[in-house]
Amino acid sequence: MVMDNITDPLERYAREDGRRETPRGNQAFRDYALLGGGRSLEKLLAKYTNLTTDSHQIPLTKSIDTLKTWSRAFSWVERVTRFDEIQQANAKAAYEEHWRSQIMSGDEVLGRLSQEARTNISEFIKKRIDPVLDKDGNPTGAIVETFGINWEVVKEKGHLIKSITSTANGPRIELYDGQSAKVQLGKYHKLFVDRQDVSGTIKHENDPHDAERFDLAISKLADALRDVLPGAGTGPEGEVDAAEQAPMAGPALTSG
Repeated sequence: MVMDNITDPLERYAREDGRRETPRGNQAFRDYALLGGGRSLEKLLAKYTNLTTDSHQIPLTKSIDTLKTWSRAFSWVERVTRFDEIQQANAKAAYEEHWRSQIMSGDEVLGRLSQEARTNISEFIKKRIDPVLDKDGNPTGAIVETFGINWEVVKEKGHLIKSITSTANGPRIELYDGQSAKVQLGKYHKLFVDRQDVSGTIKHENDPHDAERFDLAISKLADALRDVLPGAGTGPEGEVDAAEQAPMAGPALTSG
């Protein structure tokens, strides 16, 4: 039997044949459902049986057979399963909503950072002036100044304090880093822009020995060509004379 379409399983149940759950039977089902995990008809019967006259409550039944009849006739098992599913879904939704409400909005984050950036530790310090007394308890005219924590301000602005520790010289207050808070706010407002100096120029100077190396390479190339091609020479611009590269024609052969 599908129960997903039932919005409230605790309501009086109507069967397909038209039979409707009685108010007494429906109250018994509600009591059964509210027993929670580990519920059973026997536990429900024990609850009714243990009712005393002092409780001013009349047990709906003292018969296990009656409970079984109601359970079979009006789908208690399926309805209580649907009831548990709805309860679990509601509990989950309430849990998620609770933590969702704890999430800081963007404005609150910026506000908290602004408070940290502006905090002055003097707000949490309270100065006390006491008269100096002699051994008889009479004022000597001198005074002594002491410093302590202003707990009223701590109660109001304690979220700005990182820690309070006790030392030999008295309490020590440590605040959150206000400088870091200012940097975070500055980044949000885009006050800090990474800049790269591109105004410089790169000047390339040729090596003064490059020309000498080039002339030497040409000279070696010409020497190599002369060795390979006997009789080759070079022109005034260091180029090999093409005319001198051709071999001389030999004597013409004649037939006798």
